[in-house]
Amino acid sequence: MNKKAWTDFVYLTKRDIKVFYNDRPSFLASLISPFILVLLYVTFLKNVYDDSLLSVLSHFGIDSLPMTLINGFSGGWLMSSIMATTCVTLTFCGNTIVVADKLSGASNDIQAAPVSRNVIYLAYFACNFISTILVALIALILGFGYLAFVGWFLSFLDVFMILLTTILLTLFGSFLASIIMSFLHSQGSITTWSIIVSSVYGFLCGAYMPISSFSNGLANLIYCLPGTYATMALRHYFCHGALEAIETNIAGDIGTEKASAAIVAIQGGFDIQITAFGNKITLQFAFLILGLAIIFMLIAYSLIVFLQGRSAEFKRGKSAKA
Repeated sequence: MNKKAWTDFVYLTKRDIKVFYNDRPSFLASLISPFILVLLYVTFLKNVYDDSLLSVLSHFGIDSLPMTLINGFSGGWLMSSIMATTCVTLTFCGNTIVVADKLSGASNDIQAAPVSRNVIYLAYFACNFISTILVALIALILGFGYLAFVGWFLSFLDVFMILLTTILLTLFGSFLASIIMSFLHSQGSITTWSIIVSSVYGFLCGAYMPISSFSNGLANLIYCLPGTYATMALRHYFCHGALEAIETNIAGDIGTEKASAAIVAIQGGFDIQITAFGNKITLQFAFLILGLAIIFMLIAYSLIVFLQGRSAEFKRGKSAKA
């Protein structure tokens, strides 16, 4: 990228971010969503996960645990679910500016300027990513605060890997939203797709319910989606510290071998460790799938921008000849 292209990119990105934050309804919706999710999960679902954890342990002769361990585990599981959905669904709020510019005619003015089309759409993407990652980090800080209050078992490495996974998943979500939004031309279509993604994505990535709760056919579909593996990675780093503490706590009562078996059962029941198509999925494989998905979407988005640019040039050529 030469100096002019870089200057244009920085200017357009700042402009897009300013327009997004000046759109108060979209900005407030993206900012409030993670807080609502945290409230709903803690208020309505926490007890369900607490009971499920104790139900698994009861098969190994454990009837109770210290509340700090229970809260640390269920809190980590809840936060992994929230981050798995937030990093993707919020990108559709941050990317509404693309369609808004089409509706207002601003996109025609921008494209009439001596600026590369690639730079224009790269700025849209950067605006989407930056806007989403800021809100996601706020949600993450809120989650860390909650875990510090109820039961903190995260190491420095856990926190670092959670941040890295959040960035990668937001990158994936930004490309997904950019690809879909590039074909939309009305406010109604934006609303429709935002509702669809917000409603369905959490189920399809295994964030709302363990995959074992679904039928085999739906589970196999979920195993084909990149978001599933990002969710598994988040679950691992949010929960494995609490699981290690639980294992240490129960080993004295039931023995090391039985305690290890109990932890394996918890990991399988809560999708902290998943087995897809008969194969145990490692964290390395999960990140490989997420990385490949990002690369694939980068190529797809670049191709879409290129083809839409050629189409626009063809139409302008025909209009000029007419």
